[in-house]
Amino acid sequence: MSNPRWTRGRGGSTNTNTPSWRNAAKTTDDPKQPQRLGSFDNERGTGRAANVARGRGRGGNLKTPALSRMDLMASVSRSSGLQRDGNDLKNFAIQSEYREFIQGKFEDYTRRFPLEDRTQNKRRADPQENVLILFRKLREGVYASKRHDGFALEVYETSFFLGIIFDSPKQIAVVMAHLVPGVYQSSSCPKPLCHQTTVISLLYHLVASYPSQSTYHRHLTSIPGSVLPRQSKASTWIRAVASTMRTTNYARLFQLTKKASLPFLFEDKPETLGLETPTISEKQANATKLCKLALLVVLDNLRSKARDKSWDIMRSAYRELSCDPNAEDTKKWLNRSLCLRPLLNTDDRSWTAESWLEHQANHGHTRRKERIEGRWIVCKVV
Repeated sequence: MSNPRWTRGRGGSTNTNTPSWRNAAKTTDDPKQPQRLGSFDNERGTGRAANVARGRGRGGNLKTPALSRMDLMASVSRSSGLQRDGNDLKNFAIQSEYREFIQGKFEDYTRRFPLEDRTQNKRRADPQENVLILFRKLREGVYASKRHDGFALEVYETSFFLGIIFDSPKQIAVVMAHLVPGVYQSSSCPKPLCHQTTVISLLYHLVASYPSQSTYHRHLTSIPGSVLPRQSKASTWIRAVASTMRTTNYARLFQLTKKASLPFLFEDKPETLGLETPTISEKQANATKLCKLALLVVLDNLRSKARDKSWDIMRSAYRELSCDPNAEDTKKWLNRSLCLRPLLNTDDRSWTAESWLEHQANHGHTRRKERIEGRWIVCKVV
């Protein structure tokens, strides 16, 4: 069954009616979305930024820290060069300084909410949105300055990975439109995460448009061989994943998307063979970690789509299912076909075959067979 927390996207709006990219095929960014400034200590946002900047709180005499120059940095798109310091983010030196400022905000967030813990709660929403907004402002400056070096590539890649991890459809759509294949084609610097990022973008389309694969195929067609060689391991793997989704071979999908099957994605180039390499930069190491996490997040979402469809097929095909102590083969088959083991630590259960059937009983999809332990009657799809 679909997890209810997937009905809400992150980073674009706090409106609970905003569809998540996991369940919606298309979303578009709103360039007029108001920006919010301030630190993560204020989880309700910073609508009183002007008062805070003057050192005034709600009571008028309450002393609050003044916002820094980085907090008040003007957005290139909204200042149009007319606002004081409106073009500051076109300056390469200021871009680097602003990137360090964002990194501090991001590290503040990760100290409070480890990225590997996928448990969702409202306290995460505002700080996630703030980080994404800061990256958006920096990307505007990078784009306006026509920068195509390693710094620009890192900004776009990190923005994309965080869009996936924070479940922000608007962030994903906007960044992906520039990054794959555009930035990868125009940039002449080393691109150690090019294959991996391109694969994640293709997986995103498989999830967002499921069960249709039209947007996936359009995106795949737009990617030149210089960005994703057709004979590479990554290309072969993503085509196999798409095929299993199309043919509903979900047991095969389980095998393809196990953690043990994924290391090759980070072994195509020497630069990504391990974070222990002395020559690898700290920023590249952080980008690689985010890339790996984004890959696991999008694969978990893909498995969820497959699980729901596979369960519908089982309900149509079987009258009963057995999970008694002697039915180990059936349990293993259910684990494979329903991809029950999550790749990440989430607020979902780490399902077993028995707990899955018990959960489905709450939705009227199964019920225990009387006087027979471990036997379940499957209620047919109407």
